[in-house]
Amino acid sequence: MASFDEKIPDVPQPSTASTKESVKSPVIPDTFPKDEINTIPPDPEPANRAENSLPPIPVPLLKRRGLLAQATLIPEVENARAYSRPIKWILTWILSISTLIAPIGTSIFYPALHQVETDLHTTDTITNLSLAFYLLAMAIFPFWWANWAAAFGRRNVYLLSFSLGVVFAVLAAISKSIGMLIAMRLLSGGCSASVQAVGVATMTDLWEPHERGRAMGIFFLGPQLGPFLAPIIGGALADRWGWRSTMWFMVIIAAAMLMVLLLGLPETSSRQEKSWWRQTQDRLGDRNSISKFLIAARILILDPFASLYVLRYPVMLLPMLYLGIFTVFFYVLNISMEQTFAAPPYNFSTLIIGLCYIPSSLGYIVGSLIGGRWMDYVMLRSARKANRFDENGKPIVFPEDRVQENAILGGLIPVASLIWYGWSIQYKVFWLVPLIANFFTGFGIVVIVSMNITMLTEFLPGDVRPLSCSVLARNGLGCVGTVIGAPMLNSTLQNGWTFTIWAVVALACLPIIFILGVFGPRWRQSMPNQRPNT
Repeated sequence: MASFDEKIPDVPQPSTASTKESVKSPVIPDTFPKDEINTIPPDPEPANRAENSLPPIPVPLLKRRGLLAQATLIPEVENARAYSRPIKWILTWILSISTLIAPIGTSIFYPALHQVETDLHTTDTITNLSLAFYLLAMAIFPFWWANWAAAFGRRNVYLLSFSLGVVFAVLAAISKSIGMLIAMRLLSGGCSASVQAVGVATMTDLWEPHERGRAMGIFFLGPQLGPFLAPIIGGALADRWGWRSTMWFMVIIAAAMLMVLLLGLPETSSRQEKSWWRQTQDRLGDRNSISKFLIAARILILDPFASLYVLRYPVMLLPMLYLGIFTVFFYVLNISMEQTFAAPPYNFSTLIIGLCYIPSSLGYIVGSLIGGRWMDYVMLRSARKANRFDENGKPIVFPEDRVQENAILGGLIPVASLIWYGWSIQYKVFWLVPLIANFFTGFGIVVIVSMNITMLTEFLPGDVRPLSCSVLARNGLGCVGTVIGAPMLNSTLQNGWTFTIWAVVALACLPIIFILGVFGPRWRQSMPNQRPNT
């Protein structure tokens, strides 16, 4: 039997018609809205597939794309998938580390919430808004970042967003009122979302589909290390120097990540794509200057929200709904830990509360390392079981092949562990008991999240819209979780019934997995801009 560590052969990419015809001319139904067709980027994959076996061809120094592109230690190449595997892993780890900024910005604040309430003379509900608006910005800004990355390049978006993030983190650290803090946190959250929105596209630039599951597992390791490290760091800093020290730490880490991106990450998008400016010029035509300015502004500011069109397709909507539900109870769980362990009989200090987040974060890390390989394994196994091979004997894979027993177990484990946590902490059981439950919750969450996001990118390869909408689903509903968490926990529901309710909701969403398995192939084939899984 195949194992997770089995060497996976090069996998040809399937199409719903003959491969050559579907690659050259994607089929777009007449019913597909004209405005939405304009948002679809050209398919760079035929060139990529032809060149993947060739050695990397460095781009001349003065022709490299992006801000300060000549400063990168890793040169830009004609086709990013031609990079050697060590270089690909270096770039993957750079992206993974860069994603730390968003979850650290959220989680570092949890142990210091009570200090903010006292220092800025506010309530716990208002203080939680600084978290909620941070997540709200992380939900909305990716629509702009993803489209601006397609227009101006991935590297430009990374450098611009992190530069602004440093500025807003400084302003948050010197805030004199809760209103200023919430506003600066909102802007900081928006800047931190760039890697979440654009990073998956860079991963697609670098990795073939049959390798992507493992690579995505490493990519998602960064977002999971954030909740692991941030509460510990935040608890230690707040306990020693107060809550403002957590914001100054954000300044330092954002500046450090900015330097890593500046020196280590070249532009990876396809050089064969028609430039955004040329596409825009075609749309503007011979209009006067004012009309051109207004239309260009609309294209940059309003048109990105046309990404929401993809939510009308079941293979997009259902996985995003599942992602969102898991994100809601993730944030309710974090708020519960901060409130409950600070109260009797536990009475933990700020530092110790930070340490209490370690088990759930270990679950995230284990889930990231195992879940990626698990995805690749079940995908390859499904192709072999269905006897899908090309003329060279290589297996042919589809996105829905990733949804197997990994999805079922990833969905069921948090159902049990949420009930375990809720009632054990309701009855003030020894602190280790609920924390062990959180390990399993973290494991299940990351298996589901990484599987769904990887699959979403493959239903519409090369299209930025699923990435934007997936971030909206996670962070938008995460914002809901931070708003409703404290009221639910402080009501008669308390911990026991609050997490029982969320366990039932998670269980009710489990049929989504079976629905995707049954109807996924049909829905995928009926989607517009149907391309090979590349």
